[in-house]
Parts: sequence; structure tokens; C-alpha cells
Amino acid sequence: MRRLTFHPEAEEELDRSTEFYLTESQKLGNDFAAEIARLLESIQQNPEAGQVLNGNLRRRLCSRFPFAIIYRFSETELYVVAVVELHRRPDYWRHRG
Repeated sequence: MRRLTFHPEAEEELDRSTEFYLTESQKLGNDFAAEIARLLESIQQNPEAGQVLNGNLRRRLCSRFPFAIIYRFSETELYVVAVVELHRRPDYWRHRG
């Protein structure tokens, strides 16, 4: 399995979003964390399934929450560029590419 790494800002986005949902309710926060974990596992198993954005960047959408994971991958690594809240400016993360 590919090594999973995060851009520092992507890790902050994930932490901040998880904390937000946890303050709404423990169950909602746990559900969000579980969905992100499932999505990351799915991406690791089949990274080619993501929508191609440009170059080697891809995107996968969460099913329940308004988030997407932007990533790139190689034979050995899955690199998460952004954990995007879809209600924000859509391209705010592009400088990370």
C-alpha cells in the first residue's frame, strides 16, 4: 500500500473540519472522520478512480459531507494536497499543486 502523506495545510484543513463537526455533535464528528478515513482507503486502493483535474492532480468527493480530497500519487506515495470544503472558493488550494 502507498504511504499516505499530507501537505501541512491539508492536514490543518482536516483537523479543523473534524473539530468543527465534533463541536456540532460527537456523532457528527465521528461520522465525518470515518467517512474521510474510508475515502482515503478507497483512494489508496484505486487512485486512478479520481477525477483528473490537471496534470497529475485528482479529486474524489465525499458522499455525505461537502468535501473533496485533492491528491496526487506515485507507486509508493499518496500525497493529499487539500481537504477541500466545497462551499469555499473552489481554487484556493491550487498554489499547493
